[in-house]
Amino acid sequence: MLVEPTKQSWQGRHDPLDGQDGNRWHHIVEIGASQNPGVINLLGFACDEGVFRNQGRTGAKQGPQHIRTALSNLAIHQPLPIHDLGDVACHDKNLESAQGEFAGLASAALKKSQFVVGLGGGHEIGFSSFAALNAARPQGTLGIINFDAHFDMRRDQQRTSGTWALDAFELAGPRLKYCAFGISSASNTSALFRTAQKHGVHFRLDEKLTLLHLEEAKQDLTAWLEQIDHLYLTICLDVFPAAYAPGVSAPAALGTVPEVIEPLIKIAAKSKKLAIMDIAELNPQHDVDQHTAKLAARLIYQTVNSLPPISPNSSGVTG
Repeated sequence: MLVEPTKQSWQGRHDPLDGQDGNRWHHIVEIGASQNPGVINLLGFACDEGVFRNQGRTGAKQGPQHIRTALSNLAIHQPLPIHDLGDVACHDKNLESAQGEFAGLASAALKKSQFVVGLGGGHEIGFSSFAALNAARPQGTLGIINFDAHFDMRRDQQRTSGTWALDAFELAGPRLKYCAFGISSASNTSALFRTAQKHGVHFRLDEKLTLLHLEEAKQDLTAWLEQIDHLYLTICLDVFPAAYAPGVSAPAALGTVPEVIEPLIKIAAKSKKLAIMDIAELNPQHDVDQHTAKLAARLIYQTVNSLPPISPNSSGVTG
């Protein structure tokens, strides 16, 4: 069920003596959908049923509003046509229904040459976002970049936050290429590594995703992007060390620092292939002084400010 957005979700600092130069996100965000190409849509996924099914600690369904709060005071340095579409909520534990509703709303926006930012929510948002891209871009090779400690390719009797990437392969088949950066060997079983190998997943371990490996990782990602036509970027906050992101379902003992992830996100955003992104696994119940929410907001900020101009006649988000 869609919970309609309200301006009450967007509150922040005012600096009236600075005029428009003092604007922040809460000043410029529009409420509701637009028909105009180039719009940046924020769509929340207020759900952690997939986390519950995956035996994780719940609380991520409160994530979208905390991300909005963290976004509200970010400064504006270039025109950003931001629209808040509200939150898709999961009722009666019906994850599949919530995923379908999110995918439908996101797909409709993509078909209008708009950009979509999903606000999670558990990483079951991954299947929703990918399903939207699959529906909106019926031609061409689809790519997923997942910054995550986990492959999320578990086998289960039902969809969970840990099955979404494997579910995506079942949906799209051979036209999907999957890239996972930040994988923890300690957090993925041999069975998961075998599943990843079977599906041709391109991955980098967290120990190979440090500042010492940054230039190599940039080249790696750039080369991988050449294989795909349309891109979905997903960031699971548990890819970061617990000191940076304590508010997640599964805090990382090691992880990858934001100084490495941010430059890679910018490469994806500037590729002219990125159509949809999301942030997953913000769990406010376990956050400390909004560290994780602020990190999520920063990653969204860097992505949307790195997007090239959007062409209304393109088949993707950019021309």
